[in-house]
Amino acid sequence: MKNDAFLKIKPVFLKSYALLAAVESAVVFYYLASIRSETGNTIFAGYSLSRLILLVGAALPFILFGLIFLILNISPARSNRLILLLDNFLADKQKRFFVIAGSSVLIFFCVFFLLLPYGDLGRFSATLERLIPFMYFGVFFGAQTLLGQFLWREQKFYFHNLLQWKSIFMVAGILFAFVTLVAVWVSWSGVGLIPETYGWHAPGTPLPFAQFLVAFVVSLLFMFFNKRINVWYSSLWKGSKYLLKFETVIFLALWFTAFLVWQGEPVLRQSYFTPEPTAPNFEYYPYSDAGFYDTISQNILIGEGRNLEVVLRPLYVFFLALLHVIAGQDYKFLLALQVLSLSVIPALLFWVVSLLGNQSAGMLAAVLVIFREKNSIALTNIIEVSHSKLLLSDLPTMAFMVLLIYTLVNWLRKTDIDYPLGIVSGASFGLTILVRSQAQLLLPILLVGIAFSGGFQWRKTMLRVLVFMLGLLIVVTPWVWRNSQVSGNFAVENNEFYIRLFAGGYSEPGESIDVLPGESVDEYNARIRAQIVRYVFNHPLELARVYSSYFIHNEIISVVYLPTSLKLYDARGYVDNLPFWDDPYIDLANEYGVMFFLNLALITLGVAAAFDRLKFLGIFPLLIHLTYSLSVVIGRISGWRFVLPIDWILQFYYSIGVIQLFFIIVSVVWNRKLALETEGNILQHPNVPSPFFQRKTYFTVAGFLLIGLSLPMFELIMPVRYPALSQNELIERYVPDPLQFDGVEPVTASALKIFLETEPGATVLYGRALYPSYYERGDFWGESSANLLAASQFDRLQFYLIGPSRVFAFIPLERAPQYFPHASDVFVIGCEQDASLRVLIAQVDDQVLFSSPWAGLTCSELE
Repeated sequence: MKNDAFLKIKPVFLKSYALLAAVESAVVFYYLASIRSETGNTIFAGYSLSRLILLVGAALPFILFGLIFLILNISPARSNRLILLLDNFLADKQKRFFVIAGSSVLIFFCVFFLLLPYGDLGRFSATLERLIPFMYFGVFFGAQTLLGQFLWREQKFYFHNLLQWKSIFMVAGILFAFVTLVAVWVSWSGVGLIPETYGWHAPGTPLPFAQFLVAFVVSLLFMFFNKRINVWYSSLWKGSKYLLKFETVIFLALWFTAFLVWQGEPVLRQSYFTPEPTAPNFEYYPYSDAGFYDTISQNILIGEGRNLEVVLRPLYVFFLALLHVIAGQDYKFLLALQVLSLSVIPALLFWVVSLLGNQSAGMLAAVLVIFREKNSIALTNIIEVSHSKLLLSDLPTMAFMVLLIYTLVNWLRKTDIDYPLGIVSGASFGLTILVRSQAQLLLPILLVGIAFSGGFQWRKTMLRVLVFMLGLLIVVTPWVWRNSQVSGNFAVENNEFYIRLFAGGYSEPGESIDVLPGESVDEYNARIRAQIVRYVFNHPLELARVYSSYFIHNEIISVVYLPTSLKLYDARGYVDNLPFWDDPYIDLANEYGVMFFLNLALITLGVAAAFDRLKFLGIFPLLIHLTYSLSVVIGRISGWRFVLPIDWILQFYYSIGVIQLFFIIVSVVWNRKLALETEGNILQHPNVPSPFFQRKTYFTVAGFLLIGLSLPMFELIMPVRYPALSQNELIERYVPDPLQFDGVEPVTASALKIFLETEPGATVLYGRALYPSYYERGDFWGESSANLLAASQFDRLQFYLIGPSRVFAFIPLERAPQYFPHASDVFVIGCEQDASLRVLIAQVDDQVLFSSPWAGLTCSELE
């Protein structure tokens, strides 16, 4: 009966198909005819030759399908013959495949054409834009052909299969409704959209849609060929005792691929953190935060670590020191080693997402991260970036956050307590704190997560908490103890640094955040601390509003960097054409708003899928993301590299959502449930109860204790390269003979001693000279600090001197010296002034530089 009923409507169905195609081609013809050609190019009826060709091309399908429509209405016999012909044609698998493949290729080609960024194609833009109506026709015609053959063969959509994901749809619907309501309120109130006056930064590096498509294709290929490759790999190494697990091979392959891609992407422009190379060495040196971390590592290398008291970002600083031990002062080699180390991030992310979703989503997330970091390197100095080729702690923090989430989820998903893995989880958190102490604020949410994942079995929860805290303490305690010995403070980092950093955002009008005349360091810190506390108590509502604004801004830009335009831009074209990186005000009430909400929908679908798979553990990373994002706003900053350590979490939920949506489509259209959707977690371990006192636990504790001890031990074993010497001892060592220079009276040891005794600020120092750079008068790189402004009054060579004394130094020179290597041993004679040292004479190896023009051994002209 069903077939007979459908047979009766086939003529109507066929007429509708022909009429729709004729109408579509008529629309194309009308659009082209309504645009007049430029004067001078017309040859007939006001149209140019190219326009006439296009009009003929649009008229042909209109005439063809119009005639078919007329024939179907005039001649029932011919209509029946055509129906029979179509039945026989579509019954043949090869011919049906030809229709499906041809229509799919047509749709793909036309969509690809429509997504091209015409504005970036130069002189071809106008020509290609004329073809846009034909591309729309191709999309609609191909889609109606696919749907038509599907319905003609009495196929159906299996919507009842959606019931198997009922729980996922419910959770995703609730989440999406909530974030939509929040988005509406944000749009109305402007909170999180309208820039604050302090610490408001742009989104991080974007992911263009073209790169998403490549990553998605890679994940699909992985989905369909994963098991076959696994079988082939196992048979290839069958019987070998050196056989690695296939998941480990994937891990290593992603690590190696990320390294090749990132290392192969050149830094085409200097950034704020890597100034433009100058004489005498024309090398890229780190600056600002990057220079700060590198300078501390250089101090550790020369044995001055214990004199630094509390070190910021200690784990990253010691990591840089280790890289210097391997690479020396070759920054290209050093950066290659850093890139190699950080390239493990996509591989770790593959493991994380495979636990929370499936391996296909893990592959998608890993490839997207590889692309994003590649974009970061390529967009250096075009947008605000922090990447693996800059000496910054943001990406290392991200690496440890990925490791923390993986170890936590892998540990807590087990029904029994795995003591070694619990210690690893706690130690991962400890390492994260050592690379960025701000992560300490995550501890409450981590403890809550441990409690919730234990099913509120208090004995089990307490054991897990104790094991986790043991792992944390064995890593962090040695460094905290070291800090207490050298500074008297039991802290991971210098808390006073954060007090000074936050001071600008917590001050009343008229209050000074600068050091007052005669004010000691302790007095300054106490005053600023009281000033911050007073501001918090005086402005609770204002701070609540500001914190909300920064927090919502963090969440918006954690979504905005995902594909927000379907145009096939490259990374540079993407940031040039989308407004999010130029305008501090984020406006989502435009064509990008639809994609923004689509991304939100995919993220919520991914969260729901992860929750369905692992319950509370599925949303645990989201809670970590939100907590870290909230911790950032305390400093009244948001965006950019400040949320880089955790903005990837929304991206991996996005990846899970994309793959989940693909599973749903496959099930509804083809009535197939892909086995990969329910694939097992990678690196499965049986839940076998294990006692605490076992060899594996001992080795785990000992290993991480060794890691924790390695920081202060590394500091202690480094020999002191520049022991403290008196001024007379320095003169005896470096000026046994008079210092000679053409046209200048020789400088003797006795003259130096008189200089030191009679000239205020006169000094002699020695140590290691870092980052020597020559600048002409009035030029400098970076912020206009007091020392740079003082130095910029001269043509000079400037460097940073470390050793027994640490000071910014410059020597006035009329031209750049031919020899002054980075990290060279120097002996300097000069005059201390405020925060810098004006050098009169510098001895580098056997070379002696005199300031020019030479005015003699005197500091008087500085007064």
